[in-house]
Amino acid sequence: MAMMLAGCATAPPTQAQIDARRQADFDRSLDKWHGADVRELNAKLGAPNTRTRAANNTSIHEYVRTGQLRGPVGMVTFKCVVRYTVDDRSARVIGHRIEGC
Repeated sequence: MAMMLAGCATAPPTQAQIDARRQADFDRSLDKWHGADVRELNAKLGAPNTRTRAANNTSIHEYVRTGQLRGPVGMVTFKCVVRYTVDDRSARVIGHRIEGC
């Protein structure tokens, strides 16, 4: 009986934990683009906000989205940046990084 009650005593997740889990889930969902042709990525997401040449015959295609959500104390502005790394020789996505999503 004590073990059952101990299981009930755990605190609900904090907002920071919920946000971290949501961000990790979103990050994993972008793995499906690894290996995709960059033209397919651009057809689905549109033209990137910026495209920058990087080292080793790669480029970074940056997509930025901003918006507002109603939060507990009013409107909250958010910014989500996803940077896809593309192998320029094969025109394939080889990685990604997210920021603020």
